Amino acid sequence: PISDLPEGLDVNPMTGVISGTLPAPRVNSVTLKAKNGYGTATKQLMLTITESKDGSKGPSNDNLADSGIIVGPKASVYGFNTGASMEPGERSHAGHGSHSVWWTWVSPRNAKVVISTAGSSFDTVLSVYTGDQISKLQLVAENDNIGPNNTASRVEFPAETGKIYRFAIDGAGTAQGDI
Repeated sequence: PISDLPEGLDVNPMTGVISGTLPAPRVNSVTLKAKNGYGTATKQLMLTITESKDGSKGPSNDNLADSGIIVGPKASVYGFNTGASMEPGERSHAGHGSHSVWWTWVSPRNAKVVISTAGSSFDTVLSVYTGDQISKLQLVAENDNIGPNNTASRVEFPAETGKIYRFAIDGAGTAQGDI
């Protein structure tokens, strides 16, 4: 059986085909479970929808106001920046900017925070900000490449209890792909 399907999608139990309509492009985690005479297995599948019924393309968290929400002190997020754009007034991120996407997180306590784009399918840049208006964000930390042969980005910063942080992930140059 398949569980955790996003609203608007269904699975045909006879064929296993997933179909339906989503209101906007996005990435969802879907749990697949299989059982036979040899045992049971469970696997997470990342389901990426890149075009909605109305033909709009791009990620749902393309703009700061539509940021994805990160919950908890330890979290993993998945997404993509294919088809994303820069907002009017948006600054470049770690010297780059063309296809940014956003996440928002509220720190549950004072702590050192480490964020990485390791596992992404493209050369990423990562910036962390405070503030709530795209043209007035305050830079906390940013990075373009962990090392000379590593295109992932990584930042560390001291987070404050209750403070809202905004994470922008973009591609170096015009790079796009899965995050």
